[in-house]
Amino acid sequence: MKIFLPIFILVVLSSTVLHAADPIPLELELLQDQRDQKIDEINRIYKEQLEKLKIKYTKQGNLDAANKVVEILKMLPISSLPEKETRWKWGSGGELVLKPNGIATHTIWKRSGKWRKEEDGSLRLESDIRKEFKVTFKDGVGHVVSLGGGGRTTIVPK
Repeated sequence: MKIFLPIFILVVLSSTVLHAADPIPLELELLQDQRDQKIDEINRIYKEQLEKLKIKYTKQGNLDAANKVVEILKMLPISSLPEKETRWKWGSGGELVLKPNGIATHTIWKRSGKWRKEEDGSLRLESDIRKEFKVTFKDGVGHVVSLGGGGRTTIVPK
């Protein structure tokens, strides 16, 4: 009886860990993507309006107000969205596509992942199974490091 209890606990814990790693349902993922797109749109419009307000205050000579707008602009997240889709050759095989709405796809992935630009200029990439990568750029080549450990590759524009 003493031997069976630890085995039972191990089986239950293993089952719990496997379920925790399950990908989110596709419908939930799509809903989150829609929300993210709307937030990106609102942030883009907000930033455009702040830029116009900064110019207006500067032309009026109201430098205190213009500086307050500049402070707000500095606190906004760095825009991570390019104007158009970009395609990259993944060094260890396949193609990575970064879409303007923050969606990432790879020929090996079953579903879309996500990407965003970090403050240091690197990219944070999340695969369809929530595996994360950091991509730093030098001389037009992206150097990819798996944040889960070990894996390294490169990406180059197509």
